[in-house]
Amino acid sequence: MKKLIRSNIEQIVKIIDVEENFNLKENELLVEVLSVGLCRTDLLVAKGEIAKNKEEVVLGHEFCARVIRDGSNLVEEGTLVGFNPLYNGEFMGLDFDGALAEKIVIPRENTVIVSKESKLTPKEIAYLEPVAASAAPLKVLKSPSRVLLIGNNRISSLTEIILKSYGHEVVVVNENNLSAIENNSFEYIIETVLNDEVVQNISRILVEGGTWILKSRKKTNTNFISTEFISKEIRIRAVN
Repeated sequence: MKKLIRSNIEQIVKIIDVEENFNLKENELLVEVLSVGLCRTDLLVAKGEIAKNKEEVVLGHEFCARVIRDGSNLVEEGTLVGFNPLYNGEFMGLDFDGALAEKIVIPRENTVIVSKESKLTPKEIAYLEPVAASAAPLKVLKSPSRVLLIGNNRISSLTEIILKSYGHEVVVVNENNLSAIENNSFEYIIETVLNDEVVQNISRILVEGGTWILKSRKKTNTNFISTEFISKEIRIRAVN
């Protein structure tokens, strides 16, 4: 069986061919992977920019698969599934093996069952995770709201589409052009790129009592000056 792995020893990405004996636990599914999306996180793992202590890891976390076998016979063979890649505080394709393999074993509790009546294709089902991540700010936003969306990338574009479909006014700005945004001009800010300069601008742009919707999954430290947030009583709301 072929897998695409990142070797943290050799510092390379490569395809390996291995024999697998799948011994399922009661809460696990054996699935055949049909379609896999490529995410910014996958690229960072592949480049070794967010490498972990594991010697190697199978890449990929956005996928659609077909059930081969259920450890408890609860899910019918042939059922199409999606997946939530955040499991027990760890992330698929980074902390534990991902989906870029012919067959994988996944926990049933994080599996999303696709109904037989669904017209979604395997490619569309693979986008479950980025769509869910982009929709997460809806948990916080009052409707309708005026929102500053920081970043010019695929996730920001998807977030913009989703928020607008719910009636929110969205202003998109590249992270390098934040100086053009006036002080105290937005009640809500969502970032899809996170660094020291972005955080400094967030505290400047938000109104008093405004909300920073923290969305970026970043694995390195970001510095910020707390007094700038405290003086304006800015709320920081993380969404997943």
